[in-house]
Amino acid sequence: MKNVISLIMSILFVLVSPAFAQIVEIHEFGATNTQYFIYSSGKTFEFVAKNTMTVGTVEVKSWLATDKRATFHIELSIQDSLIAEWDQFINRDLTYKEYYHTKQVSCSLTQGDKIVYKISGTGGSPAGGLRGVNYVKLTGEAATAIEFVDTTPSEYLLSQNYPNPFNPNTTIEFALPHSSFVTLRVYNVLGDEVATLIAGDHAAGTFKVIWDASEMPSGVYFYRLSVGEYVQTKKAVLMR
Repeated sequence: MKNVISLIMSILFVLVSPAFAQIVEIHEFGATNTQYFIYSSGKTFEFVAKNTMTVGTVEVKSWLATDKRATFHIELSIQDSLIAEWDQFINRDLTYKEYYHTKQVSCSLTQGDKIVYKISGTGGSPAGGLRGVNYVKLTGEAATAIEFVDTTPSEYLLSQNYPNPFNPNTTIEFALPHSSFVTLRVYNVLGDEVATLIAGDHAAGTFKVIWDASEMPSGVYFYRLSVGEYVQTKKAVLMR
């Protein structure tokens, strides 16, 4: 009876286990029309993780050929750290064929991580090599379904300062979609410049600047952001 139960459990494990396998991401290259001779320098394919995930298996489909026995060495790195490597033996065959390289791994990926798949050849310099890589498939469990989003602003923006009214400090936020020469100046009601907060080259992104108006009298002020042809002005009130 015990043996029967064990057999049933084994069958259930085989039937149920594949259901838990989840293809987290497939990164396709489709590079099957360019022949690479990779025996000396190797060839790399880079992609970026779209999810935060736990990876259990890496599968690669590539096209390989040699005119004598040779071994291809495969490495997978995350953020410049090697997390898996294995060898793929190819027997003598000048016809390019599909080869599926599968490697069990145990690693975590964070959304936005750079992943590098590298393949190189050993065993002399036979003809053939790598014709291309179709895809790199990651199987495991995703922690989130949120895709990687570029957080670079899509347009110029000058936000309302806060707090407003203020005394004596206030924060001004602005956004730049491109690296630019930026000026952010403050004027009084007469149009006189009373402060230059920024004047110079600035990278793309969203930024905060604190204006310390402790030496300014109470009143209404205007701060102006100028980036090329983009000019935006907003009102700030200093109230003591």
